[in-house]
Amino acid sequence: MAGRRLGTREDDSSSPSWTEDRLRVTLKVLLWLCLFGLFVEFEFGFVFVLLSGFWLMFTNLSDDSKTRSKSTPSAYSVFNKDQKAIDGSLDGKSLEQQFVRGF
Repeated sequence: MAGRRLGTREDDSSSPSWTEDRLRVTLKVLLWLCLFGLFVEFEFGFVFVLLSGFWLMFTNLSDDSKTRSKSTPSAYSVFNKDQKAIDGSLDGKSLEQQFVRGF
């Protein structure tokens, strides 16, 4: 950590730096605002906002395999190997232990 420059990442040298990420997000927001202004001029601003919201939901809630490694368990135990639950999840056995045994 001592020799690390501000704006660089240690984990992956091929990934963009923090400033590149910020620049990319800023450009996307400016593009969205310009397109929004254009659509408002054509009286389709509401439609643009609605479609933008659907696009954001689709892109952020779609395939998580790009950001999550294969060894990381899913929050849903049915997708994990041997249907193993993650720590802190609530299941019937733990509920029974809490109510019957008191811990």
